[in-house]
Amino acid sequence: MWNTDASSRLRVGPAEIDFVTLHDAASAIASRQLRGAVHLCNAYTLALADERPDLAATLTGDAANLPDGTPLVWWAKRKGIDRAERGYWDPENEDDPADHRDLDPVVPPEQL
Repeated sequence: MWNTDASSRLRVGPAEIDFVTLHDAASAIASRQLRGAVHLCNAYTLALADERPDLAATLTGDAANLPDGTPLVWWAKRKGIDRAERGYWDPENEDDPADHRDLDPVVPPEQL
């Protein structure tokens, strides 16, 4: 079960999005604090969930819903969540998508 501060969570359409840093999300996954489904939600996914009850049910179950897209981050910042950031890999700013040791040096590389 994902435990996050309620001040870092916003309801967007049918789902609650967890606006935590990528570092905190990666650490929670690696330490097994976060178990179960992890969804990277963008505006299209949330709009589609408004039309499809099966998708809405998936996003409202025991899962972490992380933002993947600038519009969601802008919305969060407008609602007062200043630490919101996108959860994505940008190939222009990172050479190797498998090299995430910079996220949490405590996590052994074999767990990444």
